[in-house]
Amino acid sequence: MLPADSELGLRDRITTPLPKVQVFIVILMQLTEPISATVIFPFINQMVFSTGITGGDEKKSGYYAGVIESVFFLSESLTTMLWGHASDRYGRRPVLLLGPLGLAIVTSLFGLSTKYWTLIVFRSLQGVFNGNLGVSKTVLAELSDATNMATAFSFTSVMWQVGVTIGCSLGGVLSNPADHWPQSPIGRSPLLRNHPYLLPCAITGFISFFIFLVAFIGLKEVKLNVGAKDLGILRTTELEDEPTPQYGSTTQYYPTISRPRSTSEETLVGIHDYDRPKNPELQRTISFRTLLTSEDVLRPLSSLALLSFLETSISVLIPITYTTSVVNGGLGLTAMQVGSLLSIGGAVSLVFSAIGIPPLVRYFGIWKMHFVGMSALIVGFSCIIMASLAAKRAGYADELTWTFVMIQYASYIILPLGFTQMFVVNGAPSRDALGTTNGMVQSARTLARTIAPVCVMSLFSISKEQNLLHGQLSYVVCLLITICGLRNVLKLPRELSRL
Repeated sequence: MLPADSELGLRDRITTPLPKVQVFIVILMQLTEPISATVIFPFINQMVFSTGITGGDEKKSGYYAGVIESVFFLSESLTTMLWGHASDRYGRRPVLLLGPLGLAIVTSLFGLSTKYWTLIVFRSLQGVFNGNLGVSKTVLAELSDATNMATAFSFTSVMWQVGVTIGCSLGGVLSNPADHWPQSPIGRSPLLRNHPYLLPCAITGFISFFIFLVAFIGLKEVKLNVGAKDLGILRTTELEDEPTPQYGSTTQYYPTISRPRSTSEETLVGIHDYDRPKNPELQRTISFRTLLTSEDVLRPLSSLALLSFLETSISVLIPITYTTSVVNGGLGLTAMQVGSLLSIGGAVSLVFSAIGIPPLVRYFGIWKMHFVGMSALIVGFSCIIMASLAAKRAGYADELTWTFVMIQYASYIILPLGFTQMFVVNGAPSRDALGTTNGMVQSARTLARTIAPVCVMSLFSISKEQNLLHGQLSYVVCLLITICGLRNVLKLPRELSRL
């Protein structure tokens, strides 16, 4: 039997030390996705235009740029389950190593592409090699237990913001080196003159390759401990210098779990009730149909999908609007200017998320902060409209234009305050449905990120070509969707009673 004091549950159990080196390597591998996803944002409009697919019409770039941005998330979502199955069969380590190694190659080839169809192929392959990052979350779960899992998963959202900042910086600062540094060796390089977007892609590939080397040297295969497995607890055979404490014999004893509270959206993805056996009878009754007909799950799930759609929409509309010429309804900024703006905004957002969010959540509560984060989208889309109109009136990006840009970026910093996933998990009918509920959350987010770029970028091109609402149709549609999202937020519970 286990010691009697363990009957007090998780809250009174000593926190198990995490294997720091292994957790660090797994978290580091998650950096490849946001960097490779966002490095093209500052220059994708010009890159598509340079392939000749638009026939020289800048207004059509949105159609083709949107497809390129969508196929990344589409191929990633289609291969996630395949990578997971492969990791079950061949091991976590080889599957995880294939990701950054393949990404290093295809990202560099993307930068060398001069044809639109090759951009599609290599962008799709980028998504494929990022699809194995779902395995990294499995490894984090296997490297932790219910006492320290929240700590392990809390780093995933931080790595996403760090990666976005790095990716946007690389894409903006390093593209077109011949124009930015014409007298430097880089600017005079014939290869970089013929392939102006190779440098940021090659650096991104190098980062992926460096992460591969770190993982190849330091990452060890994860194996389940038999005794812990019998207990229903996912444990690992740790490194020799970081032994794992055992929880006694394999007697059929299951302490009650009190799941730790967290304000981190990504943390909840990995928190499962490992210490308690699933109830087979209850699991059979809780199906996808049951969850989708539950208003407690469906309403916050639809709110999450809308928020993911809008966050992705504004992320892809900002670069193409800012780099489009003033004559065609943009701001006429260079890729370097856009990349600098995105990187500064990402850095400020990262600091604000770490320092500003926790005290604000404690003071105002999750529902109010979620409502503010959703409302910030109204300010963001409105400022994009006003900035483009101000630039068109002045003929260039004047002081008024930059004022709207600054306000828009101030609102953009608040966007990570979407806590919708916590409302979804709170609506789960029981702990036995948490796995299925979290799977639905991931599917809804991925689907929204897949369809958002192609939809809003197509609307962008249509509105510019047909001069619909003075070329502002895409932003107006996003504003209407935001209003619908706010209406949905008003019906969410004010308190998360089940978390």
